[in-house]
Amino acid sequence: MNTAEREIAKLFTSNSLKAIASGNLSSLEKVINNSTLSSNININSIYDIYSSAFDFLSQNYRNEYVYKNFIARKILRGKHSLQTSVLLSEFRVGQNKADLVLLNGCSTCYEIKTEYDSLLRLEDQLQSYIQLFEKVYVVCPKSLQTDVEAIIPHNIGIIILNDNNTLRTIKEAISNNIFDISLMMKSLRKEEYL
Repeated sequence: MNTAEREIAKLFTSNSLKAIASGNLSSLEKVINNSTLSSNININSIYDIYSSAFDFLSQNYRNEYVYKNFIARKILRGKHSLQTSVLLSEFRVGQNKADLVLLNGCSTCYEIKTEYDSLLRLEDQLQSYIQLFEKVYVVCPKSLQTDVEAIIPHNIGIIILNDNNTLRTIKEAISNNIFDISLMMKSLRKEEYL
């Protein structure tokens, strides 16, 4: 990953979005003025900049944000109704945070491991998630599939984000119906459990 890719990725952070909403366009200016990026980014409008930036990232730097977007597009919007489903990002589960949680009558957790991530904490994360969610998947690139398969318990599913940015289920998650109620209560904020 080079500096140009990092600058583009920063456009999608909450700090950058808040700054732009407040009128501070410095992050957009960095992208527009970077010669490596300007040839790849359409700069007619803020929408065009973001759309081109996402396309650039999805081809050159598939970070967690890119994975989350493909899950939202292809699983939430592609398979479920926005009227009856909720997608939560960074849901706290004990000492861990589930990257994405889809609620729609079934609770499904998606733990993302990109090309840039370590798998050191994966086993601990999954042990937390199977106590709280009906289904748990690890979403990763093909290059991590073998390592992930060696770590995960039998009931965890695997989804691969292919090089052409399609999601392919390699292994279906097995439904779990034994939940740790005390862990659930610890995961919810006071307003949520009241």
